[in-house]
Amino acid sequence: VLNYTANPEINGDKYCEGAVIDTVNFEHLMQNHADLDEVWVIKITDYESIKPPQNLLDAELLAVMLPFTTIADDDIKLFKYHLKEQGDTTKVVEIGMRYDELNYHWSYANLDKGIEVGYQGAKATIADYS
Repeated sequence: VLNYTANPEINGDKYCEGAVIDTVNFEHLMQNHADLDEVWVIKITDYESIKPPQNLLDAELLAVMLPFTTIADDDIKLFKYHLKEQGDTTKVVEIGMRYDELNYHWSYANLDKGIEVGYQGAKATIADYS
């Protein structure tokens, strides 16, 4: 049986996952670092590579996380659009990853795998970039 917890309230303030409010916060990045030449983006997942759930737990995890994959894609597209509209020449480099090796399990094993896949993706992107 899976149990969900409500967002906690502390001293009258409610707290929730930051991605619920602002999944990919590019606006503040550019406001606080307007002199950037490049922004490198690595997504933690890609909706096109998500495997069908194998059990109820997989289905529950997908239900929670799946919307964030498309929201992140949309935020990246909007960021590029806003840069172009403002005449900003900041280059956006997206790091490719082998997303098919990852899942939504909240485990240290999956975290370690995600770090390794991200590292390998960054190395490959740097090699291609050079």
